[in-house]
Amino acid sequence: METMSKPSFISYPDQPRVNWLNNLAGKLPAYQTTLDLPAATVASVADDAKMWAWIVGWAEALRTRLQNVTAFKRQLRDGPAAPATAPLGAPDYPEAPAAVAADIFGRIGLLVQRIKNHPAYTEAIGRDLQLIAPAGAPASPDTAQPDLTLSLREGGQVNVGWTKRGMDALRIEVDRGQGWQFLAVDTVPDYLDTAALPPAGQSAVWKYRAIYLLDDQPVGQWSEPASLAVMGR
Repeated sequence: METMSKPSFISYPDQPRVNWLNNLAGKLPAYQTTLDLPAATVASVADDAKMWAWIVGWAEALRTRLQNVTAFKRQLRDGPAAPATAPLGAPDYPEAPAAVAADIFGRIGLLVQRIKNHPAYTEAIGRDLQLIAPAGAPASPDTAQPDLTLSLREGGQVNVGWTKRGMDALRIEVDRGQGWQFLAVDTVPDYLDTAALPPAGQSAVWKYRAIYLLDDQPVGQWSEPASLAVMGR
């Protein structure tokens, strides 16, 4: 049985895959004759793009709905004692497009290999179809490792600098002399640690480490620990 490899240049998070696949589906017909692609193959890519965009959009709509329902539930349970308005009903979402077979990106991976092996393939075609990974492409979930940069902001608070590299979020832990403890899950770089500083005139060394999250799961490797001295004011 032939292994369906997924090309490394496809961004791993779901939404970037929507954008990438839409680009491929939109531009592939222009190269159908040059690359000797059957009409059925070109049509299949278009169907896959529609289905992938639909399911990613639906998942996001449901995720937002769940967040709103959870926030409403918490307010009813714990306050604040302000008017509480129930969220709207379940998301009104369009029906699914034409059904496609499973393993969309496995099929796309085989198609990309076929395109790149065609004698008429050129680097220009590869860049137009986004088959060539650009500089700074998203990291692989298997090997991704955050690179933390620490700095002090005005007021003495620690800023934890990091880059997403195609991942969803960063789980950050801190060691303030009592071992590693959970600090935060950050989705937008950078992260500002607002913990209380040591007492005035006293200093301490705070250490930080982090790991990427993808679909709410840790992936790759923990960062190298980074440390910075902080001073109480």
